[in-house]
Amino acid sequence: MWPNRALLQAISWFAIASLPSSTISFFTITIYLLLSNLGASIVEVANDAVVAECGKEPSNTSDLPSFAWVAGSIGGVLGNLSGGISIERLSPRTMFLFFAILLTIQFLITISVSEKSLDLPKSSSTHGIKKQLFELLSVLQKPEIYKPISWFAASFAIIPALTGTMFFYQTQHLKIESSVLGISKVFGQVAMLLWGVVYNRYLKSVQPRKLISCIQLTMAVLMASDALFVTGFYRTMGIPDSLYIVIISGVLEVSYFFKILPFSVLMAKLCPPGCEGSLMAFAMSTIALAFIVGGYLGVALASYVEVTETDFSGLRKGLLIQAGVVFSDVCYCFYTLIEDRDANEEVLRQFDMNMAYGPCVGMKRMDRWQRASSLGLNPPEHIHRLLTSAANEFSADSLWDGGYLGVALASYVEVTETDFSGLRKGLLIQAVCTIVPIFWSSFIPETPKVETEKKEE
Repeated sequence: MWPNRALLQAISWFAIASLPSSTISFFTITIYLLLSNLGASIVEVANDAVVAECGKEPSNTSDLPSFAWVAGSIGGVLGNLSGGISIERLSPRTMFLFFAILLTIQFLITISVSEKSLDLPKSSSTHGIKKQLFELLSVLQKPEIYKPISWFAASFAIIPALTGTMFFYQTQHLKIESSVLGISKVFGQVAMLLWGVVYNRYLKSVQPRKLISCIQLTMAVLMASDALFVTGFYRTMGIPDSLYIVIISGVLEVSYFFKILPFSVLMAKLCPPGCEGSLMAFAMSTIALAFIVGGYLGVALASYVEVTETDFSGLRKGLLIQAGVVFSDVCYCFYTLIEDRDANEEVLRQFDMNMAYGPCVGMKRMDRWQRASSLGLNPPEHIHRLLTSAANEFSADSLWDGGYLGVALASYVEVTETDFSGLRKGLLIQAVCTIVPIFWSSFIPETPKVETEKKEE
């Protein structure tokens, strides 16, 4: 998979570098760039699938997605630095040739390394594509799967992307040098690197829904800040345009991707074994499609606010509309689709009600899972992962344990935060329920004693 990606990109970049200027057209460049992006998309999907599968191996931990994120960010920093240095010293054709040579070296290295030596997890599915598609459709029918994917894709699709418009404003209207934009790219990649470290160290225990909502809210604030930037607000405060572009614009551009890390961790935790690759490929493809939709909405918004090559007076209005859409998405996230904790709690309740794993009255969920495992009943592995995950905020009590019945009893006797008049009635019912088993025990026949001593002859 990785060699194919490097080969596709190397072919497209070699072609761009070798074609005469007279034969290069917009259509030709588009085809070759499409081929290059196809290779990049293949490896991205394969990488996400391998990380999800490896993360479920007993020898691995939940840190793997964060480590993969950090490694990718380091590559992004080095790539942007080398590109920024090269663009000042080399012609575009020479740069395409240079990076095509690097991709060729990568291709030769990857085909010389056997996948068996990497100890990658073997696919647990021996079915054909048709069967795998059927399994994927079955998984996508689960609320804990399709709800997060639906919201996450929608969170990209409904946001009109004005990145291209801002780039045109910075380069054509403000006359910002390319070196400043390159430094902004590097600063953004460094921010992604730091985000991976901070998430792995401090934020893994935070619910993905809350974390992604905070990221969305930060994006809305930064977009509103861009609206102030185009009006010259920061310039009047003595802040140079180049400094704002390096720091704020650099962070805003990569903030779209910040929420992918907690989402990937959530999907790796929820997807059933054997379907990691198909599910992650579907999720990433959906996100890619959402990016395309957001790009078209950005073009439509720029046209609506009447941004042209010479007139950027409507850009402030467009940025405010963009920030408003992101903020509304935060509210939508809090109250509707991405209810990851509720979905997982529902999964645990289904486990409580499944009598195939033995009775659960009076037992903790983990104790019941371990008992079923010791008896060879094969309890689901994803239940064990939910109960032992670092972000576990679910009740240890089963659905039929005292905790849930106590809540039901308090509701029945109408105990509220300000009214405890029914508490006496509830305590009496509790006492009766405690005494009743004592009377039941009197009807249980005693087990006859087994004589262990031999009778004397």
